Amino acid sequence: MMIRSLRFCCVLLVSLFASACGDSTSEQVCTPGTEVFCKCRGGSVQGTQTCADDGQSLGECTTPEGECPSIGTGTTDGPIGICTPDEVITCTCDNADQGTKTCSGDGLSFTDCTTPDGPCGSSQTGTEELYSPCDSASECLTGVCENGYCTRSCESYVECYDDAKRLYGDCAEVPLSAGVGLSCVPYCINQEECSAYGATSVCNGAIALDDINLAFAGCANWGEAATGMPYGTLCDSNSGEVLYLNDVIEMSCDLGLASQNVCTFDACTKGCYEDSDCPNADCNSNGEVIGCCISDPDCN
Repeated sequence: MMIRSLRFCCVLLVSLFASACGDSTSEQVCTPGTEVFCKCRGGSVQGTQTCADDGQSLGECTTPEGECPSIGTGTTDGPIGICTPDEVITCTCDNADQGTKTCSGDGLSFTDCTTPDGPCGSSQTGTEELYSPCDSASECLTGVCENGYCTRSCESYVECYDDAKRLYGDCAEVPLSAGVGLSCVPYCINQEECSAYGATSVCNGAIALDDINLAFAGCANWGEAATGMPYGTLCDSNSGEVLYLNDVIEMSCDLGLASQNVCTFDACTKGCYEDSDCPNADCNSNGEVIGCCISDPDCN
């Protein structure tokens, strides 16, 4: 599987954005001419973007490979529309209440699902933003707390990505309290980045809904599905690190899960080279030829 370098868009690194914009006026969002770090979709590849002369906006994120292009369908340079602008469709709240939601004017997202009593979760008094750690739905603006953080149901990554608020994630099928479903997950590149969401929320790989060639990693209670990056993800056989936009990123195929997922022949593959690659520390490899975990029923 290839991680396609032409299918990303930008996100900001929060700390560096705040530092660069600290001297702006109340009318400005950044300091004119200032360059700040940014990241492409997926949360790994870094670049820079420049604040406009009026301090009201930031330019395109530019990496050593060029700008992070818009997410397209292969026939257009624009972002993928997920609905018909201003269309109203039925929806179901996470507590099973029925309601409706409206497509945005640009066709890229929906409003929150709304019932006769108001938006899903509107009876709650939550103040926490998307991806903030939580223990209950009452803490969240979205009215939904799953996998240890505030989230919402989704149909596309654009519903999980808010550049203005610097909230970065993707839409993935994950275990939920009411069963497996599509939900927004925050990006991660290692287990430490998921630690704030509780012991059961781990960093695991997934395939983007809009592009089968795009892999990313997100925090969730993945359970037995937690095996690291999808098999076939490009990696560096020498260092074992994942390749992202032709750059070596400090994330391993198993993302620190010891899940029998290693880099061999420049791709993430099921197998092991040493005991630390196995959940039960029982690799049968000599360290040079890929082996398998003896406790795995498929090991032979």
